[in-house]
Amino acid sequence: MQFNLKKTTFYYHNSLGLFSIVWLCIVSFLIFQNWNPMTLHPLSLFVRQFPLFPSDVLGSIIKLFSEGWYELICLSGIFLSAIGLGNILLFPFKLKLDFGQRFTLTLPLGIGGLSYYTFFLGITQNYNKTGLFVTYAVLACLSICGALILWKTIKEQHIKVRITKSEICFFILVSFLMLFLFSKALRPAVFYDAITYHLGVPNYYLLEGGISYIPYDSCSDFPFITEMLYMLGIFILGPKLAQFISILILLSLVLTVYDFCRVNISDVNPALPAILCLSTPAFMDISICYTNDLLLAYYTIITIYCFFMWEKYSNLSYLILTGIFAGICIGIKYIDLMYVPILFFLLGITAWRRNGMRACIKTVTVCFFSAFFITLPWFADSSSKCNS
Repeated sequence: MQFNLKKTTFYYHNSLGLFSIVWLCIVSFLIFQNWNPMTLHPLSLFVRQFPLFPSDVLGSIIKLFSEGWYELICLSGIFLSAIGLGNILLFPFKLKLDFGQRFTLTLPLGIGGLSYYTFFLGITQNYNKTGLFVTYAVLACLSICGALILWKTIKEQHIKVRITKSEICFFILVSFLMLFLFSKALRPAVFYDAITYHLGVPNYYLLEGGISYIPYDSCSDFPFITEMLYMLGIFILGPKLAQFISILILLSLVLTVYDFCRVNISDVNPALPAILCLSTPAFMDISICYTNDLLLAYYTIITIYCFFMWEKYSNLSYLILTGIFAGICIGIKYIDLMYVPILFFLLGITAWRRNGMRACIKTVTVCFFSAFFITLPWFADSSSKCNS
């Protein structure tokens, strides 16, 4: 019997895609029934609570569009603002990118830029009406810019999308899943870390009019990037918008996984890793806990993405972007100080094997200072508050 590799590969990809969609369906049923894997078996929970699921679907959709429509509009504005600001920040690098790559790089740059803007308002004690009006104006200008850039990019590159039946099913499932997550984000936060720190501290900053020390809460000395994004949502509209931003980060992470695999892994359908990432209960669970771990995972993947692009093209711009995103990772959570040196080591080894020790020193130095200058404001603010 003759072995047909192409036909076997086709069956493999289709079976893996079918498995992913089935897995996504199962998780969709379970995650919104408050599944506790420590106490209940998934199958028994599914059988017991299945009759309630249609009412949960309808209730979630009605609740989202009746109570959260204004937050969704504001979130769209923040998304477009991040695209607009990210394109401005990416322009000096002069990179030739397709639509997917440009979107993948501009969004995290824009999100990081918005967090720095919110941080600047906080240290200048401008969480007030004047700062709010300025923020509205800035976001309005950036969102218009982002919308125009998206439209221009799509028009110039003549993007033609051919969607298969399986992809249509996937996008329908993902859309429902995101609707449920957004509807869950309408509920008040209950996770301890979110109440006492990630959402609680920004709310206190708003009451104080700026970033300030909270007695008996040492975490208030560290207004990291995640807290500034939550602060932006609370400042503009309230805690619901801040919680919606967490769901936006999850969607951005999934799209980044898709583009990473599209660019760097040619033998795998890029939708499959994205499906598995989105359908992993831990990612969905943490997106409605409102911590900083999801944003850290997002920027870690972006950092690795830029590292692979630098290794592939030996472009200085990708090396600088690798350092910038590594610095943002440190600004999200100081635990990354343990892992970023590993990145520097890999960069140095790669450069040394290609062009010798001088190239190794130059590569590590460029990446180190890129990360250092991005992280410097957070270190400076934390140090000044600790000393005071």
